[in-house]
Amino acid sequence: DANGGIWYYDDDTWGSSTGYPPATTAWGLAKFIPDRDTSVTRVEFWTTAVSTTVDVYVYDSFDGTTLGSKLGEVLGTTYNEAGYHSVELNSPVSVSSGDDVVAVVKFVNHTGYIYPVPVDINGPSEHGNGRTYTSPNGNPGTWSEALKDVAIRLRWSNEMDVGITKRVIGRGHEPGDPVTFTLSIENSGAVTATNVIVTDTLSSDILTPTYASSPGITERGVTSYSWNLPDLMGGASSVITVYGTISPTMPITGMAIWNTAIVSSDGDDSNTANNSSTALIGGERIYLPLVMRNY
Repeated sequence: DANGGIWYYDDDTWGSSTGYPPATTAWGLAKFIPDRDTSVTRVEFWTTAVSTTVDVYVYDSFDGTTLGSKLGEVLGTTYNEAGYHSVELNSPVSVSSGDDVVAVVKFVNHTGYIYPVPVDINGPSEHGNGRTYTSPNGNPGTWSEALKDVAIRLRWSNEMDVGITKRVIGRGHEPGDPVTFTLSIENSGAVTATNVIVTDTLSSDILTPTYASSPGITERGVTSYSWNLPDLMGGASSVITVYGTISPTMPITGMAIWNTAIVSSDGDDSNTANNSSTALIGGERIYLPLVMRNY
């Protein structure tokens, strides 16, 4: 990700493992202080056994004893090999420079190996600075600061990717028929998109158009079919539905109406190829088989 990076303390990566024998379950924690306003998109770590299930959490604080408010979670991911893994959060988590963000992973080894938490034994240690911890069960008061840094990381991203898809509902339309379009707008990046503008260039052959949306939108007044959307957080989406009637004066044979919608926003969009979408009414072709007979 050219617009992102990774926070970590395990400078020499995974070099050893720890746990609470004879149990094969243990928890690891890493507390980071962001150096910028950004969005956390993934939790990354090593697993130490040939079969491990992890629960991943992100919290807004940790005082050495108790975790704060939960910001995200991904539960029950199983890996059938030891090594480095990356879990994508269901939605990016916005963080602010200087405000703590905490990654927590519950490791459950299934093969009897009793040291499920990865640690860095060779790199410089953050011990004494209150950065990484382990626990036998993740409960308040059970956390111990790790002597060697726990190998749990957070990946952050400033990427924004706003795209639009325009569709016609149904097919087989004829002149005079009602017609419905949907415009689906989504920010598949991590950073909130602001000043989102959708422009739908409707053909003059679509009569008496009206629209509805979720969430609400504001007409810009530039044209009848241009709207300001609310800010779109990473992973958020919006839908505009446009209704109209096909002009009854259109020819039935060869009827084809092309409509294009465009989305734009402030900031550096990482993918402009999905900023426009075109829908076609009509233009359907029926192909009949050619049957040859010998008499």
